[in-house]
Amino acid sequence: MKYSVIQIPYLPGCPIHVKVNETNSEELHRHSGLEILWLFTGKLKVTIGQNDYHLHENNLLLINHFESHRVIPQALNTRFIQLHVDSLYIYKHNHDFYDLNYDLKSFKNSEDNQHPYDVVRILFSQLVGKGKKIKRFSGCWAT
Repeated sequence: MKYSVIQIPYLPGCPIHVKVNETNSEELHRHSGLEILWLFTGKLKVTIGQNDYHLHENNLLLINHFESHRVIPQALNTRFIQLHVDSLYIYKHNHDFYDLNYDLKSFKNSEDNQHPYDVVRILFSQLVGKGKKIKRFSGCWAT
């Protein structure tokens, strides 16, 4: 499987990088750290390794450290956010990080079982806000 390695542009002392309505590439790529996607509107096709996931409005998906993936919008009105968390920062606080594999796919649970994911959505909303006025944003926050 062919893929490229992408460097996430973390700022010094800043372990979080947020992008809205951007993709690194429609080609398979990898990067260090975790990436969490939240789809506001439209549709996204996300390929992780050999698996395709079709995200719909309000879905959350986590991509693990160095998993090959691509994100492809499937509709013109597609709006989403990508949150990248630096692996070195996570490792500093959890030395088992590189041995772990996280599974966060909100669409695997029913609408009645979304509370744990709502916590993530609220945190995202507090970072950048959710609304039509967001056209393009790329930023980072220190903790």
